[in-house]
Amino acid sequence: MSTGTHPTVVRNTVSRAIVGHPLQSRDGHFSALRRRTIVCWLWCTIRPARPDDAPGVRYVGTVSWPATYGSDKGAAYVMSGLDQFWNAEAIGSAIQAGNIYVAESEQGIVGMVHVEELGADMVMWKLYVLPDHQLHGIGRLLVGAAKSHAGAHGKELVTEYDPSNERVRGFYLREGFEATASLWPGSDARWLRWTVVADQ
Repeated sequence: MSTGTHPTVVRNTVSRAIVGHPLQSRDGHFSALRRRTIVCWLWCTIRPARPDDAPGVRYVGTVSWPATYGSDKGAAYVMSGLDQFWNAEAIGSAIQAGNIYVAESEQGIVGMVHVEELGADMVMWKLYVLPDHQLHGIGRLLVGAAKSHAGAHGKELVTEYDPSNERVRGFYLREGFEATASLWPGSDARWLRWTVVADQ
């Protein structure tokens, strides 16, 4: 949600943006995300996406999807995924529903997360950061946005990952997710669950 003011910019202060942030609870999520702008150390902010963010969100997918899946899944898989999950209608609808949060820097949209209801849970379908902006804590802040979104709706947060991707599994475990039963019987994907922790 735009506040009509310019966000504060903090340079090279990883600890201020990620550890002990005034909006961050002990489990790492941001209960006041929709009311205030979170400052990210890489000159970026985490906020709900607006309709005019759609091209930037799709650009993140266009760059990140091939980098993530191209070498293992091949060109046909990548192009099919971009056509199905990153087309203008799909992204526009998710933004209108309030289901996408973005990481924005002076360069534009550099990361995004997509969450929506799935039965009794909130599912995190997409979490992507542009390759040259990774390893700076942006992914963790976007996960914090997803946790806050789920908590605001009184739901637990679930996500899936490819069982061959131990790096992604390790990331989610560090963020407090735990293994859970598959929501799609017959799928090879592994599912993880984060349970809302009340602020202390």
